[in-house]
Amino acid sequence: MRAMAAVLLCSFLSCTTLRPVADANAYLSSSRPGQVWVRTTDQTMLVEAPRLIGDTLVGFVDGEYREFLPGAVREVRVRESAPRRTMILTAGMIAVGAFLIATLAGTGPGGRVPTPEDDPTNPTP
Repeated sequence: MRAMAAVLLCSFLSCTTLRPVADANAYLSSSRPGQVWVRTTDQTMLVEAPRLIGDTLVGFVDGEYREFLPGAVREVRVRESAPRRTMILTAGMIAVGAFLIATLAGTGPGGRVPTPEDDPTNPTP
């Protein structure tokens, strides 16, 4: 179960990345993202349903409505897909799978590797 959780976590992290937005006002007006990460002078938080009202960034943080004045926002980041990381993860998973299949296919009964001394007519040692 832990291995499955680790694989899912790795696949999630490698398929996306947080990218800083150069012009937050233009990005928020044109793209209308569902959520952004906002770094203020004292903390970083996830803002859901971000919108601009004039020059003020508004949205919901942990279900609570918040307003961010222009001077308080240091950086805005958005989550986007990372196709190169996804390809590397996929290639790595294929390589590990092929290695495991080859290793398991080369073992004999009982999971042991056959030796030249084994009798080929008798599969059980």
